[in-house]
Amino acid sequence: MSPHEPDDERLDMVSRRAAGTKLISDVIALEIARLVLAREHGEDEIKDQLPLSVTAEGDAWVVRGSRPMMVGSDFSKLRAPLEMRISQFTGQIFTCHFQFLLPAPEATPIQSQPK
Repeated sequence: MSPHEPDDERLDMVSRRAAGTKLISDVIALEIARLVLAREHGEDEIKDQLPLSVTAEGDAWVVRGSRPMMVGSDFSKLRAPLEMRISQFTGQIFTCHFQFLLPAPEATPIQSQPK
């Protein structure tokens, strides 16, 4: 097999995409998310995120956790729900992050310049 770039889609996968053949079901996407979450953050984080939900958005599966979103500015204490987007065609993970909501900075009154 010839060397190729890691993110290059090979002809067999391009053909599947052109034919509309999706390899990854919602059940598989859920398992991919669970395995990645366990590897990166541990089994306790999976328990905190349950139940996980899967929805189709375009050609991606979106897996979301159910952990309540907490607002704050101390990153060490923030906890948030998972969101992972996975290709329905290849299983590639497009994004994997936690949905943090940071508080808006306090408004500083605008002072007019002396004339």
